[in-house]
Amino acid sequence: MGIALRTEKLTKRFDRLVAVDGIDLEVREGEVFGFLGPNGAGKTTTLRLVCALIAPTSGTAEVAGYRLGVDDAKIRAAVGILTEQPGLYERQSAWENLVFYATLYGLPTAVAAKQAERYLRLMGLWERRQEPTATFSRGMKQKMAIARAALHEPRILFLDEPTTGLDPDAAKTVRDFIVALRGEGRTVFLCTHNLDEADRLCDRIAFFRHKVIRIDSPDELRAELYGRATEIRLLPAPRPEDLARVRAVAGVREARFENGSIIVASTDPLRTNPLLVRALVEGGAEIAYVTGRGGRSPPRTPPMSVVARTPERTTLVRAVCVREWREAIGNKLLVGMTLLPPVVILGTGVLAVAAAAINPPSERDIQALYSAAPAVRGLDPVDAVQGFIATYFLILFMLIPTVVPLTMAIYSVIGEKSMRTLEPLLATPVGVGDLLFAKSLASTVPSVIVTWTAYAFYLTSVVLLGSRAAVNAVTAPRWVLAILVMVPLLTLLSVNLGILISTRVNDVRVAQQIGGLVVVPVVAIGIAQVTGRVVLDNGAFLQMTTVLIVLDLAVFWLAKIAFQRENILVRWR
Repeated sequence: MGIALRTEKLTKRFDRLVAVDGIDLEVREGEVFGFLGPNGAGKTTTLRLVCALIAPTSGTAEVAGYRLGVDDAKIRAAVGILTEQPGLYERQSAWENLVFYATLYGLPTAVAAKQAERYLRLMGLWERRQEPTATFSRGMKQKMAIARAALHEPRILFLDEPTTGLDPDAAKTVRDFIVALRGEGRTVFLCTHNLDEADRLCDRIAFFRHKVIRIDSPDELRAELYGRATEIRLLPAPRPEDLARVRAVAGVREARFENGSIIVASTDPLRTNPLLVRALVEGGAEIAYVTGRGGRSPPRTPPMSVVARTPERTTLVRAVCVREWREAIGNKLLVGMTLLPPVVILGTGVLAVAAAAINPPSERDIQALYSAAPAVRGLDPVDAVQGFIATYFLILFMLIPTVVPLTMAIYSVIGEKSMRTLEPLLATPVGVGDLLFAKSLASTVPSVIVTWTAYAFYLTSVVLLGSRAAVNAVTAPRWVLAILVMVPLLTLLSVNLGILISTRVNDVRVAQQIGGLVVVPVVAIGIAQVTGRVVLDNGAFLQMTTVLIVLDLAVFWLAKIAFQRENILVRWR
């Protein structure tokens, strides 16, 4: 029998707290291994260590044949983990949740669909596969989370308190599933604080409180506590007087009825069992058989029909973008916050241009305008006002790619934190850089499209309602280039800045307030351009574009450093 998991002096410290203290473990292939300890003992930290979600302070481990710290992506592909919270995308259906994760584990489309169907049926959720998981009960969500962990047929399945908070029926379904996995030869690492559950399900149990206290089989532990057990089957059924005769035999420590038999615990079965048989026969009992209790069937090697791997980058980007867009569309607040700025700017700009034609400016207003914006001197008063207004609102359009994508990016990270979906996502073999790129793109594309669409409507409205000066202002090459080129660059900057902030902050409002500072330089440059203090000629445009590209790369690099598995999981409590 091979070794599925081996740790050597594995240790994890958080400042002065030693969460995991030099543990040495060996988990055999095909066994259900219980990790028993009270809450706060370090069980979840141990799981995160061996699943390559956080790095050890010292010590080493080998998981599914891969070395921790060397083959971390392969480890995450070879294991499945049930986290403390189900962490489902609740606006999406059960089917969409499982197919999304199957894609992240690199399963081809047909295989992903087949596996999703298999586990939905196995968990009794097939009939509700198209319903949002927000409508599911706590037990159904836990079943979904277990299905997600087992979806890619991992070599080792780590389950963190799988039955906590479940009703008896749901808990029985989970336990039956674990038994079925063992029957298939799967290796299961079961974290629990429930001794009875560990006794029922596990081949061996490790008692743990920051360090391993003892490892043994349930039968050996029970034998040490109560003596070794013998099962005596009587026909047609044991009687109360039979139990009384058994308890009277010397050496019997405990006896009870169980499923039509008498279970006897004794210190020395070889000496006690003949006395038991004699006492029962003398009492008129009919013995069917006498057998030692314990000794589970040896596990068998599981069939490895599904091979998980890191997905192709294009597949990952498509899957993450589609999921985030579905999530965004289902979030009415986020949709409102995304569409409100461009709608307000567009509507106000069009009305202002139209109002300038209806209400001609006074001489005093014109002189003030000529003084503030020398570029419009010499124009007809109405043309000057409309040209100034049209240009001013173009500056406001440049605020859209700083505000809208910032909001989307913040919700992309902090929203996942609050929904508890980030840990299951980080438990996949997907690289952090690839995931960050996919999330950036998912926030960037809609924001650019919204800005370009609003500009197109604004341009059309000015052409229909404004003067030639207003039309010339909104179609000036420098502004067209700014909209077409600088909007995507500003959007990327805002997105990556939002992600960077969200790795350090857990409150959406605070993150938005900090990120809103990016608006200040954009407004300052725009005002300087309108008032003529800065001329956006080709040289200045090229310089600004270069600066934005450098800033985009720098902020993305910083976000990638901050968006590490351990930073996210440890910082957010």
